[in-house]
Amino acid sequence: MIIMPMILRIIGVLTIIGGAINGYTSAKSYSGVEKILGRSIEIPFQWSVALTWWIIGIISGVLFFTFALILEKLIYIEEDMNDLKYSLASSTDSDNKPNYAAKRPSSSNSKMNLDAAKGYKMKSLD
Repeated sequence: MIIMPMILRIIGVLTIIGGAINGYTSAKSYSGVEKILGRSIEIPFQWSVALTWWIIGIISGVLFFTFALILEKLIYIEEDMNDLKYSLASSTDSDNKPNYAAKRPSSSNSKMNLDAAKGYKMKSLD
C-alpha cells in the first residue's frame, strides 16, 4: 500500500469539504453591523463569497488529487524500473555479459572512408 498518495487524497477531500463549509458559513455570517447599531439586521446569503470559497476549495482539492496521482505513477514507474533492472541482472551472469566494446569502433580509426570521393571536382556556379 502506498501511503503518501493516500494521505494527499485525504487532504484533498478535507480541503474540498472545508471549502464548502467555509463558503457556506462565510456567506451566512453577519458583518458586525448589528453590534454597532444594537439591533439585528437580516443579511441575505452572499453568493459571491460562497462561490469564491467553493471554487478555491475545489481547485485546492483537485491539486492535491493531481499530486497524489503523479506521485503514485512515479512510484509505479520506479517499481517497474527496479523489476527490469533485477530481471536483467539475474538473466545475464558474469560469463554471459554482452560485449558492448566490440560493437563500438576503435578510437584510432574514427575517420570515414573517403575513397569514393577521390577525384571529385567541385563545379563552379559562375
